[in-house]
Amino acid sequence: MQGFVSGIYEYRIKSCGGTSVSRAYLGRGGFLNDRKFMVMDQDNVFLTQRDLPRMALIRPRLHVLPSVPLHEQGELAVNAPGMSELRVKFSSKDEVGVKEGRIWDDSCLVVDQGQEAAEWVSRFLETPCKLVRIIHDGRTHHSSTSGEEFPVYGQDGYPILIIGQSSLNDLNVRMAESIPMYNFRPNIVVSGSPPYAEDTWKHIRIGSVEIRMVKLCQRCPIPTTNQQTGERGEDPWQEEPLRTLMTYRQVPGGGVIFGVNCINDNAGWINLGETVEIFS
Repeated sequence: MQGFVSGIYEYRIKSCGGTSVSRAYLGRGGFLNDRKFMVMDQDNVFLTQRDLPRMALIRPRLHVLPSVPLHEQGELAVNAPGMSELRVKFSSKDEVGVKEGRIWDDSCLVVDQGQEAAEWVSRFLETPCKLVRIIHDGRTHHSSTSGEEFPVYGQDGYPILIIGQSSLNDLNVRMAESIPMYNFRPNIVVSGSPPYAEDTWKHIRIGSVEIRMVKLCQRCPIPTTNQQTGERGEDPWQEEPLRTLMTYRQVPGGGVIFGVNCINDNAGWINLGETVEIFS
């Protein structure tokens, strides 16, 4: 069976607006420019749209210098409604002020991006916080499904999320109003397969990159956040798309699944339009 890559997304700042790209380099910890920055509170704990839906309105652009290795040096430009553009230059060769941050129960090493950046995100999110860059720190995630450990950077648990376009199409038919794919924050979207077929795939090959399906993705409230307004209802389980997913994609314990968490066995470029070889 074959499909093709119809979407590639990177989220330069964890839990902020995503960027649709035509190609991306998939390293051992996920896409090299995915979730390499994040917002932390005063206790150095990560912040997300779960508690601060307005983070959806923060739209970063990443400019990486082509003359140096990928993502090691460049400039992050950040925009949000009513705010002047924030520009943050970074370099892996000048990592000062390294500190420990927290993502769930894991620790990671981060570099504070400065007072100006901290004031910018604090003013927009209306809470004291700071912008940091995650540096390579050997953070790993243990999969309760496969029993293995693999590297991650700023992702919650797994480096790759894959969703079939036909799965979203089927969901949208069931709801009064359609929602866009980026509400679900995938990294790779695959077209040309039946709805929810990705649930049964064992592994796929895109170009030279081998990707294994590890765990069905159990969804948090973030897909109910309006990514254009930063608004969300008081009870996300009564909001779309979770309300409809609860009627036919519920799992024991009350959660819902949509998409598949994956890990890759090797590194390489993923290109829009590229053939996806599917193995069930």
